[in-house]
Amino acid sequence: FVNPQPQVSEPQQMDLDQRIQSNVAALTQYQNSAYAERYLGLVQRVQEAESRVFPGQQPTLTEAVAFNYFKLLAYKDEYEVARLYSNGDFTRQLEA
Repeated sequence: FVNPQPQVSEPQQMDLDQRIQSNVAALTQYQNSAYAERYLGLVQRVQEAESRVFPGQQPTLTEAVAFNYFKLLAYKDEYEVARLYSNGDFTRQLEA
């Protein structure tokens, strides 16, 4: 009896710009382009300020903002979706 190990590939590493663009695409899909632009605007402002204050250094603040602000916006949307589905209107629409 052979128990082969599943093939697990390493997640593709993205640089900061790729991560930001991926987050913009996800937020656009979750909500709309205005929501994604709100995210992008803050991340770009932080990135510009960080590069002025710490030129040539690793953009750790920008990385943290890009990750955590995305997480905040995405979770907020999930909570809103759950609230909308649980208030009864959705069920009534399905039954109609």
